[in-house]
Amino acid sequence: MDSYTQYNQGGIGVSVTNGAYAQLVSLFTICDDIAVYTADGGQCDLTNSNSSFGTKGLVAEGTGDQTSKCVDRYTGSVNSTAAVSQNQIVVSGVGTNSIDIKFVQHVSAAGILTQKDYQDNGIYRFANPSTKDLVVYNNSGVAVTTITTNASPTDWFDAQKIELTGSELFWNQLADRPGTSEFAANRNSRFDEVHIVVVDDDGDVTGNPGSILEKHLNLSKAKDALFENGSVSYYREFVRSGSGYILLVEIPLEPLQLTLRLVVLLVTDLSR
Repeated sequence: MDSYTQYNQGGIGVSVTNGAYAQLVSLFTICDDIAVYTADGGQCDLTNSNSSFGTKGLVAEGTGDQTSKCVDRYTGSVNSTAAVSQNQIVVSGVGTNSIDIKFVQHVSAAGILTQKDYQDNGIYRFANPSTKDLVVYNNSGVAVTTITTNASPTDWFDAQKIELTGSELFWNQLADRPGTSEFAANRNSRFDEVHIVVVDDDGDVTGNPGSILEKHLNLSKAKDALFENGSVSYYREFVRSGSGYILLVEIPLEPLQLTLRLVVLLVTDLSR
């Protein structure tokens, strides 16, 4: 749907349910109780849209299951709870022979759930399946992914790299993985941290291609975020006053090439 105005006072502007999919572009809702509603596995892409004089902009409820029409909804039923002293994860992506998983919390021996961040080669990490293959099924009961017992888990952050003109630079050579700031953790939020670096790609500034001009670590995506010392850690405000090279208008989804061939990159946890 493109370029549409929906006036439905006290009602719903667009409803996407039962595994349906909608692409909504330039949708303008007025006085709706809910502008866009999804339920039972419904999915939508929403771009360049606005909700005015209503109650709620976006509402999502429920998950897709075997009764949903969309076979791309990967769901399952819990036949056992996590044992004590174990980790709990979420599946964030499914490939033909791989799955993306994210560590979320730990269950203590006393059965207490505690939010924890993944630690590479630390206490909270992933190991090879030890007893049997891990199989992921779609809603039609078809196995779409099998992880064998000899599969080695790979770390997402360790694979992230900056592509330069004649070389590449891995993020784990620059900083530890971005995680959760103390500011966010104290407000029951997670995964707000972001790193920003400025690289002199072809050496026009320093004479040394690949030189790092600026490195700003552990900034936050939270607009009111502060460091422990009280200074601003919100990434836009921080670079506005603390960077000599960056005028950040929006989050760059890809490396931003400037006139001096500086490469400005931002890395954060996008799975949340």
